[in-house]
Amino acid sequence: MKADVKLFILLCVSVVALWLSSLWLIIWCFNDWPSRGQFGDLFGAVNALFSGLAFAGLIYTILLQKEELTKTQAELDESKNMQVTNLKLVRLNSLVSAYTTILSPGTGIKNRMFEGEVLHEEEIKLRFLRRVRELENLTESKE
Repeated sequence: MKADVKLFILLCVSVVALWLSSLWLIIWCFNDWPSRGQFGDLFGAVNALFSGLAFAGLIYTILLQKEELTKTQAELDESKNMQVTNLKLVRLNSLVSAYTTILSPGTGIKNRMFEGEVLHEEEIKLRFLRRVRELENLTESKE
């Protein structure tokens, strides 16, 4: 950042030095004020040219920023969609883990309380299969 500030100051000093040297050159080369004025009038068109180029550069910069903002917004939307999908996958993964724990043969319990309901083994298996299908659909749509 400091290098940018130093470069800016150097450019400003250079422009002022060039302007002062042109003033000195005009005074030295032209003896009377009318000829100095006529010489200065020759650069009116150049002034208009550089003003127009500066304005065109400003418009171009605005268009570039608009394009970059559009790309950034699209990337943010894509990132948001991926995060939502990942959140769904994490939730489904936790449900699958819970169903797997419930159906574990080591527990030996046939009826379980799950999501506020007492479910029998067959109902748990059906819900488990539905969740697995949802998980498969999400992973397919993510690819």
